Amino acid sequence: MAGPARLRAGPADRTHVPGAVMTSGETEEPIDAVIAWVDGSDPNHAARRAAALKSSHAFNAPKDALAKTRFSDSGEIYYCIASILKYAPFVRRIYIVCDQQQPPLMDAFADAGLCGPDRIVAVDHRTIFRGYESSLPTFNSRTIETMIWRVPDLSNLFIYFNDDFFINRPLAISEFIGADGRAIIHGQSHIVWPWALKYYVREKIYRMLGKSQSPRFTAAQVRAAQILDLRRYLTIDHTPHLLSIDIFEEFFSAHPDILLDQISYQFRNISQFRPAALWNHIALITDRARLEPIQPSAFLHPGRDQAAALNMISRDATAFGCIQSFDLFSAAERARIRRNMANKFSGYMPSVIASALE
Repeated sequence: MAGPARLRAGPADRTHVPGAVMTSGETEEPIDAVIAWVDGSDPNHAARRAAALKSSHAFNAPKDALAKTRFSDSGEIYYCIASILKYAPFVRRIYIVCDQQQPPLMDAFADAGLCGPDRIVAVDHRTIFRGYESSLPTFNSRTIETMIWRVPDLSNLFIYFNDDFFINRPLAISEFIGADGRAIIHGQSHIVWPWALKYYVREKIYRMLGKSQSPRFTAAQVRAAQILDLRRYLTIDHTPHLLSIDIFEEFFSAHPDILLDQISYQFRNISQFRPAALWNHIALITDRARLEPIQPSAFLHPGRDQAAALNMISRDATAFGCIQSFDLFSAAERARIRRNMANKFSGYMPSVIASALE
């Protein structure tokens, strides 16, 4: 593994690009955004997913890895894009990673003059999995996230978004990278062994019952630490996250077997790690990042009281927000959230999209 190094792009591109920022005080380096997106209601995607579910590999997948809400699209990505345009003007280009489809109104932002025609770009799974086509098709966000650093022409430093994330207030690049050139990670450190013991015992029980463990968010972060033989693991919130090509490239070049195993799962599996968690741990142990406390986010989730999160959104009280499982909210809750988001991103949401989301 590479020794201590500061986060910076490779050879600096001196050509002016929209959104280029000064991250080191010496070179002008672009920062891109990558959004993973899927529309599970698309007939072609649904048919391929159904075929994969019949395979022996997916037969024993846990139910929450197969839940329809994981593949649902309710237009959340348009809030995500609008938030980047409004609150993160330093982002050079927005890449949308998708599977033989793309958001139907993706081009509306450029058509409305809100960005240049080449600022929002769709990238297919077949492109980022080039050379690893045997892992396709995949319906596994952790498999896909493992390969996003292979987006062509992607900046070394980039911010990764789920399609239900959004930026909630004006951001500066200094909130991601400190003056010393190190990444800023908001997280909390924990001891590995209690969690490892729990999952070991649980796995024994589940095997006896003929079931599979659910690939939970925390478990995937613990797994990342275990891969690196660390005694402590880091948990982070469900928010956008700074990543870089160089750390992934270094690690997977040295450990191709880990990459192949990670991307072999068509649906989420307890054996997988969270790619952002792996990046975090490597960045910290090689002194390319520093740890700061977790910050609150405006997290909207069905079954929870939405008032506090909506208040944070209206007051710009936190950097990030997330609308998780929008399809599972009641009709009244969806309407209320839509009104709040329409107001928040007024002026950055093309009228054709605003009308479609009403």
